[in-house]
Amino acid sequence: MTKRNTCQWPDEPCERPAKARGLCHRHWKTADYRGTLDHFERKRLPAVFDEDGRVCTKCGGYKPWAAFAETSLGSINGHRAHCRFCYNEGRRERFMREVYKITPADFDRMLSTQGHRCAICRTDDPRGHGQWHIDHDHVTGDVRGLLCTDCNTGIGSLKDDPDVLVAAAEYVRRNRQLRLVQ
Repeated sequence: MTKRNTCQWPDEPCERPAKARGLCHRHWKTADYRGTLDHFERKRLPAVFDEDGRVCTKCGGYKPWAAFAETSLGSINGHRAHCRFCYNEGRRERFMREVYKITPADFDRMLSTQGHRCAICRTDDPRGHGQWHIDHDHVTGDVRGLLCTDCNTGIGSLKDDPDVLVAAAEYVRRNRQLRLVQ
């Protein structure tokens, strides 16, 4: 017996989670390529909701209506099927993949390698909205590391130019020494 939320591919057992039409991503692409996608019926999880809230179709948690953004697109009750947290996590994951070409696992690995600290100032508090910034080279697109809000803003304001960054550091050092002498 297969679990309800696993891929229902008929040719071989598959334990990957089902995404659309009861298929995992790989088998959905295979069926689409073969032109057999129409053989699989569209499956939607039943919308479980009442006057107080609903079940998020991604995390499966029952949450109050305030946890779901309002929408008019294909909605029975005027709210998204995913809670705000799941929706935002999905957007962030897509953004990381499309813009920086990294996965959430890559991000976690980088953060662990940096000791859960900013790559420049070594703070353990990302500040801002509480998320680390993915620093990248604006010419090559290569990811350099994860920064706190202050360091990301600082090097961005100095145009990611090493010469300007060194000149700024020398300026601060020179003026700090002048204050100590006076």
